[in-house]
Amino acid sequence: MLHSVFSEFALLLLISAAAGALSLWLRQPVLIAYIVVGIVAGPAVLGVVTAHDQIDLLAQVGVAVLLFVVGLKLDLQHIRHIGPVALATGLGQLASTITAVRSPSSRARSSKAWRSNSWGRRPSSIPCATPSIMLSKPSPT
Repeated sequence: MLHSVFSEFALLLLISAAAGALSLWLRQPVLIAYIVVGIVAGPAVLGVVTAHDQIDLLAQVGVAVLLFVVGLKLDLQHIRHIGPVALATGLGQLASTITAVRSPSSRARSSKAWRSNSWGRRPSSIPCATPSIMLSKPSPT
């Protein structure tokens, strides 16, 4: 079992390295190549990955490291300078997202989508445009 998990990681790294080298040779963004590798190697196309929990943990650690590196690169003087504008923009986005999701026309469209859901049941939450917010909608009884 453990051997297969490491084999999958090694195979994913080799495929990603080859796709990254190909994208550099084609003068395309490397990130696009990594996304394509994720789609192709995932369960939707080839199904190479079977260690879903381990891959999920690796992805979460990768996001944490990415955010740490971004934090290291931030200039505090620049943040202080753009802080009020960023705060106003963020609060405006939050308010408009909540308003759009909670509006009557949004509820009417989403209830039609829920009724046409192929599983025949309503989802328990509505994802918003802001990644840090998940608005829960009570399920009907």
